[in-house]
Amino acid sequence: YQPTSKLIDFLIHFYNQEFQFPKVDVHFNLKKALANNPHYLLYDQFCELLQVSNICPFGEYEHGLMVLLVDDRNNIYGVIDDYVEQFGNDYFKMLNQLYNR
Repeated sequence: YQPTSKLIDFLIHFYNQEFQFPKVDVHFNLKKALANNPHYLLYDQFCELLQVSNICPFGEYEHGLMVLLVDDRNNIYGVIDDYVEQFGNDYFKMLNQLYNR
């Protein structure tokens, strides 16, 4: 996985942080997200599903039910199996959207 510079900037502040919002738990435990979404198993599947050429997982919510991914253009996605939710390209707006669920 190759993270974008915008993702790295976000993770500098939120690496290994966990948020317990009223309706959803979100964590940015990168080691866990990478272990649960190994490159050799899921990279091509995620790229095909999202129709992008590069992705990088960076977090999960609902105890790993949904993985948070970012593409080369910093578009943020939540993926559960074949279901995709788009969160735009602003990490702080993504946090706000997750909080307001």
